[in-house]
Amino acid sequence: MAATASPAPNITQERPPEFTKDVESISSSTSDTLQTPESCCICLGTISSATRAVATPCLHACFDFSCLVTWLEGAQSVCPVCKQAIENVKYNFDPTGTGFQKYRIKCTAPVTSSNARSTRTLHRRSETRRHTSSRYSSNPNDKPDDIARRQFVYKHRLRSLHMGVNRKSRFANYTPRSVRQDPELLSKAKAFIRRELEVFDWTEANREWLVEYIIAIVKTVNLKGAEGKAEDLLEEFLGREFAGVFIHELNAFLKSPFVRVRDFDGWAQYEMDIPADVGEVDLGER
Repeated sequence: MAATASPAPNITQERPPEFTKDVESISSSTSDTLQTPESCCICLGTISSATRAVATPCLHACFDFSCLVTWLEGAQSVCPVCKQAIENVKYNFDPTGTGFQKYRIKCTAPVTSSNARSTRTLHRRSETRRHTSSRYSSNPNDKPDDIARRQFVYKHRLRSLHMGVNRKSRFANYTPRSVRQDPELLSKAKAFIRRELEVFDWTEANREWLVEYIIAIVKTVNLKGAEGKAEDLLEEFLGREFAGVFIHELNAFLKSPFVRVRDFDGWAQYEMDIPADVGEVDLGER
């Protein structure tokens, strides 16, 4: 009689419960990471797409731009994550992530010549040159009156006269923390920054990014600190003297009781009278 082969047993290999739990845990963790906004490794605040920065050459990207630059231009110019020396910071990425600008880290050692400043100036011009072809086609006379007046203020390096902080003046001090926690104060800051940046034609291409960048500065740095850190962070984009006036005026507005920018404009007094018709104002190079 011919032998009949027995059917092969149906063997099912079951994974240990511990393995299944580990896989589910990893999957859940990955999903949470993708859904949770990334936090800055320095301040632990949420990184916005507008202010994300990438350290080079190590390419760590878990930073807010102002936090990373403040760190690198402080005591040491090394990546907070890997401790590698950092030369540049990439920022202001386009929607595809391939286009960006570079911020050259300033030397923390004492500077004895103007070479570093000249290099930064040439760098700023080369980075923005491709955005400036259209700004000269507009007629300066078409600018709103308040923009022309503000350009006059910057051209002559004017700063609004000091007003004491007291109950009568209703001027009040504030801190970076209060800006982070007070939506009205934050809204005031954005309104002033957005209007003030219109003064500088060369900021047009990156204006909304600069609004978010300066807001990040206001949230983390004392604007009138003795070390002048806020001016240092803004110098790259406006030039040192304009940055000084900008920070002074923003600080005065935030301390003031005024909510609307135009009300502050009507109140502010300067050492020089601003003509009713300022005409064409050329701010020149940064």
